[in-house]
Amino acid sequence: GASPMVGQLLSEDTLKETFSKTAPVLPEQEVEKGFTWDSTYSAPENPMLGVMSVTSKYTYVGEEQRDNKTFDKFTVTTTIGLKAAEGAPGGGAVTLGDQSSSGEVYFDSEAGYFVESSIGQKMEIKMEVQNVTVEISTKTTSKVTRN
Repeated sequence: GASPMVGQLLSEDTLKETFSKTAPVLPEQEVEKGFTWDSTYSAPENPMLGVMSVTSKYTYVGEEQRDNKTFDKFTVTTTIGLKAAEGAPGGGAVTLGDQSSSGEVYFDSEAGYFVESSIGQKMEIKMEVQNVTVEISTKTTSKVTRN
């Protein structure tokens, strides 16, 4: 089975907390087409990995008609940062390589909530533990919709 550390990183509670902290936060002022803003979340330190941060850059695209309703559309790109843990068990080191992401977010201003978020991300990860190097290339797509 998976190590306890992997279980901790991917637990339902951890994923829920991380998602809720990285969900879009709208600016307080009214925005016009082309307005951009950043939002950053740092996860609690993990003794194996260190501190992971997620910075999302949002751009307001304008209104879009979907299913006979008008929604506010935003584009989003995310960048993940990692500050390595000092003295990780087994002398482990994790570094992030090339990464890219893009996505779209739709907001229902009448109802006051986001109705859909779709983001694709590519990332390279390199781990070194006890003289073993593991290189991982990931490609993920996440889509969240509100019923």
